[in-house]
Amino acid sequence: MTTDEHLRSQPALAQAHVAVIARVEGVNIANGALLRLVALGRNLPE
Repeated sequence: MTTDEHLRSQPALAQAHVAVIARVEGVNIANGALLRLVALGRNLPE
C-alpha cells in the first residue's frame, strides 16, 4: 500500500497531513518575507 492509498483510506489523517504541510509552508513563506524585510532594512541608507 502506498502512502497515497493509505491516506485515501483514512480521510481524517489525510486532512491532518495536508494541514501540517500547509502550516509548514505558511511558516516558510512568513520567514522568507521577514528575511527579505531584514535584508531591505540593512541595505537602506541610514
